[in-house]
Amino acid sequence: PLPEGFSAIDYLEPVDERNARAFGKDMLRDPIRRAAMLEARDSGAVVLSGKVTLYQEAVTDVQAGTVLFAPVYREGRPTLTVAQRREALLGWTSAPFRMGDFLRGTFAADLRRWDVALYDGGRRAPEALLFDSDPTHPEEEKRSSQLKTVAVAGRTWTLQVHPSPEFFLIAGRRQH
Repeated sequence: PLPEGFSAIDYLEPVDERNARAFGKDMLRDPIRRAAMLEARDSGAVVLSGKVTLYQEAVTDVQAGTVLFAPVYREGRPTLTVAQRREALLGWTSAPFRMGDFLRGTFAADLRRWDVALYDGGRRAPEALLFDSDPTHPEEEKRSSQLKTVAVAGRTWTLQVHPSPEFFLIAGRRQH
């Protein structure tokens, strides 16, 4: 089995300046990544890490990140029990997500109508903020937002949604 203390990133696409920062990094050294990796290894499921700063980040435009981990087991080895999965582990495949880029790209049209904030965990806390579509939106208005917890690949996220100023403009146009 793989030692529990080392797991270097040795392949990452695309090969570019941003991703070059991550090559050779030992993800098991970070407790947040490590927890997700070991949970993925032991469960055999795809697991999302908590909030992290991705190794690919530079000095400017730093965004909150998460990493999705899937265990890779040796072919033909049994994986029915935790002990068997640990013994069969070959490594992990992972997908890092810059949350701002990911959510803006995924929900671009919706983010015109809705102010969305996403938090890692079951509560709204500044240190857990993964994404805020409009950080300039007044905090007192955000307090009246709808809050919903969702489960995503082994993590709980708290989603906060509030109509944007554009929502009311669009809604007003449709009423006429």
